[in-house]
Amino acid sequence: MTVTRLSDRRMARGSLLEAIEVLEATLTAAVIPSRRLMSPVLDMWDQADVVGPATAAPLERLLSHLMVRHHTTREEVRATLAEVRRTLET
Repeated sequence: MTVTRLSDRRMARGSLLEAIEVLEATLTAAVIPSRRLMSPVLDMWDQADVVGPATAAPLERLLSHLMVRHHTTREEVRATLAEVRRTLET
């Protein structure tokens, strides 16, 4: 079992918020190829996992979705990012 320090969670939280802003800025098309999102979402999931399971869960669902579909919508991604952001506010 890995023990995560509070400072690690704070750093991960900050990195995650930054990554969300960067990804949101790139969501210009209404339909997005899944392969374009895999790397940034995996990176965000890694940070979210450090923060906690409630924060990682929405990104895990999105990753599962991206694995079985060739495309997703900007609104689906934005909804996931909003859900992640809400977990960071609590």
